[in-house]
Amino acid sequence: EPDQHHLIGILDFSLTKADLFSDNDLWQDIVQHDDHQIRGGLGKVLFALRFLPTAGCLTVVNVIVMKARGLKTMTAGGRTNPYAKVSFLVDGKRVEKRKTVTMRGTVDPMWNSTCQFSVAMERLTRVSLVVSIMHRDRLGRRRGVGQVELGPNCRADSLGHRHWSDMLASPRQLIAMWHPLTIYTKLPRR
Repeated sequence: EPDQHHLIGILDFSLTKADLFSDNDLWQDIVQHDDHQIRGGLGKVLFALRFLPTAGCLTVVNVIVMKARGLKTMTAGGRTNPYAKVSFLVDGKRVEKRKTVTMRGTVDPMWNSTCQFSVAMERLTRVSLVVSIMHRDRLGRRRGVGQVELGPNCRADSLGHRHWSDMLASPRQLIAMWHPLTIYTKLPRR
């Protein structure tokens, strides 16, 4: 694709340090960097949340992992065999997880897979969800493509916090949003 731009490196320079009225040249090294981290090129994932409060003390959170787009290719041949893993965390530690099926050879998978997690109402402020997009190679090895974290303890200005808040504000309604993937990190277990 000759008309595509390709990132070869980055230059991070603060304009607050620059003398914009000077005729002096400024030289600085270009730093090699991962294109996917710069442009959010890990891909994005669409999923929906539903909050089902009950008369008792137990609440259900439904997660529907719908699809992903533009996932980072994980093989030399430009292929990815993605599946989604939804982890349910309490106080930052994973207590449950669910997985979708693996879609072979695509960077734009469609899953439409539903999972649900039960939580006591009083613990609702201590839980979070992590949706990880994983790649499984031909030998069965797994590598993370990227992930999205959401819940009440995410940064207040983050999309993950907003999606969680919108879900709680609209009980029994399905709230769907696209989320850009961030760099995958392994979660601590219980």
